[in-house]
Amino acid sequence: MLGKNEILDAFRQLTGSCYEIWNWKYDFRFNVIESDCPNESLFNSLFFANGRRAAIEEYMSKSTLPIVFTSSTMLSWIVAFEPSSVGINAIYVKGPFFSGYNDPKSYSDIIDAIELTADTEEIMLASLKKLPMLTSSSIMQFALMLHYCLTGKTITVDHVSSLSSISKKKKSTFKVMIDQFEGESGYWNIEHELLDRVRNGDLDVIKVVNRATPLMSGIFDGDKKSVGFYKQKIHILLTLVSRAAAEGGMSRKLAFSLCADYRRLLNKCSSMSEVNALSDEILLDYVHRVRESKRVASCSSQIRECCEYINLNLEEKLALGFLAKKVGYSEHHLSRKFNQEMGCSITDYIQNERLEKAKYLLTTTNTNIEEISLDLGFGSRSYFTSIFRISTGETPSEYRKKKTVIV
Repeated sequence: MLGKNEILDAFRQLTGSCYEIWNWKYDFRFNVIESDCPNESLFNSLFFANGRRAAIEEYMSKSTLPIVFTSSTMLSWIVAFEPSSVGINAIYVKGPFFSGYNDPKSYSDIIDAIELTADTEEIMLASLKKLPMLTSSSIMQFALMLHYCLTGKTITVDHVSSLSSISKKKKSTFKVMIDQFEGESGYWNIEHELLDRVRNGDLDVIKVVNRATPLMSGIFDGDKKSVGFYKQKIHILLTLVSRAAAEGGMSRKLAFSLCADYRRLLNKCSSMSEVNALSDEILLDYVHRVRESKRVASCSSQIRECCEYINLNLEEKLALGFLAKKVGYSEHHLSRKFNQEMGCSITDYIQNERLEKAKYLLTTTNTNIEEISLDLGFGSRSYFTSIFRISTGETPSEYRKKKTVIV
């Protein structure tokens, strides 16, 4: 029978065959015993930044179950504990890695967490670019397996806690929520139901959010710190929703491109009402797009490619000849096939997608209506207004006033 060290070594080799993730072993005082990180001192400092050590110490005084620690930049670590008869014998860590989207725009926030020289900053930037991106299922599987390697005990994902931290900026305060998805009616189950509805393109997704609202009471008191903490939690949810949408059939490129757009909008929110409104907008937008993706999924690869290109390039002219050449069809054949498989003409599809993008821009940006109409190829504002009114029953101005998310 294999010993604990041999099992751990096999686990590291297996996970290393999928992702290049560093492995760490600490004693109970958080001194490094082993590490395969080439820049050990640098990333050890990063791991302990923003109060993570204090949060883990508090957690391990109450539990020996594994945790996943995720920052607002989606930089994450798996932490598991080797118990002994008198407490914690050793702490094992896998990471860091990105939970979902690796956004280079977040690197400055990561670097700000620790003091770096010009040379070490260059090393950090180069290292961040190479960090792997793990899916939520992979993260949970690794956490469960690491715990089993250390204890010989089998647990479920419900036993894995999620901790989070907010990057320090000026005098901001570190906050942590332990066991945030605890219990059958807690966040964990609600999160899973919400993500399932996103994957299925279920328009009732907002009902799940409304059910979660009572659970949020008492956590946020409406001050600036609470708004910041709530934004950080929505950042995490945004990544999970983007991933669920991709699993539901939405193209990965579109899902994560949309994620980056919403992340920038979320950073602009300054009140709880703005964050709540934007979170609803995020969910409905993704659900609508998943529904559309499922409709397209039954189409031929050429029509799917055509639709994906249209969705990602709505600001371009999107001439029929160009699209036909891109998928290898003649103009006549593409028009016929598109109508046959999508139930509408290419022109109608493009116009509908542009109208959806216009709604998004009207409600989440301050871009003037004239500019939106020109950027999306509608030409004059009067023509755009006419088409928009036919589709929604309202003018762009009326729609913006009624449904604006962020002013």
